[in-house]
Amino acid sequence: MKWTSLKRAGEWLFPARCPICGGVLPHRVRQVHPACEAGLRYISGPVCMTCGRPVENDEEYCAECAQRPMSFAGGVALLPYDGEVRESLLNMKYRGAREYADFYGARLAERWRDKLLLGKPEAVVPIPVHPSRMRERGFNQAEDLARALGAELGLPVDTEILIRTKPTLPQKSYGYTQRQRNLSGAFALSGPLPYSSLLLADDIYTTGATLEAASSLLREAGAEHIRPVVAAIGL
Repeated sequence: MKWTSLKRAGEWLFPARCPICGGVLPHRVRQVHPACEAGLRYISGPVCMTCGRPVENDEEYCAECAQRPMSFAGGVALLPYDGEVRESLLNMKYRGAREYADFYGARLAERWRDKLLLGKPEAVVPIPVHPSRMRERGFNQAEDLARALGAELGLPVDTEILIRTKPTLPQKSYGYTQRQRNLSGAFALSGPLPYSSLLLADDIYTTGATLEAASSLLREAGAEHIRPVVAAIGL
């Protein structure tokens, strides 16, 4: 059987679903229902120079980043983390909807390509999960997003240089300081860092504690430019 026939059979048996409403996508509709996409509030305009959260026209930093220096800069976020987007990302993270990462990676590259390629990043590095979590879940949603983004930007994806050395407790109910304590010693490098400029990918940005824990380690290892890239950010 030819590849095109196999692909069509696969699409018939396992139809693609819209990452926003979860409904089956009609044939030839790419990645998302047009009506669902029309309702999305993509982040644009002035954003925080550190995390990428929307700010007023006369502001350079959001209130959180103005009070707390970070090891990264020039953050890029696609959408606010609320409503249907929040549910979509929870489905991607906890309910196995891994194909949703293709949509988020494609839209990040489409809307923020020029900014993402500033500083000539040498690789996309995903925030890793601990091996125990990988065994439990079977995948890392940040890695899926990184692979989708890397494919769109023509950048390699390094899933080995940054590793998770200890399991951490769920952080949903923690503030920034508690998250910092929870993440202390959670990351390590598998060897010498071969990049001076990189994109650091994760699915969601809330307080920034996870990205900061990883970025500070990468900065100490010699990275000069670390740009966080996320599908959604809390406002």
